[in-house]
Amino acid sequence: MIHLPNDWFLYLAAGAMGLFMLTMMFVTVSERRHP
Repeated sequence: MIHLPNDWFLYLAAGAMGLFMLTMMFVTVSERRHP
């Protein structure tokens, strides 16, 4: 793996996307449980 200046941005974006999706899924489940 070549460490390019863009790698950290890609990993950061992927992590942010994952956290966002997990948060949205958690909120959706919470709303379903508490209508």
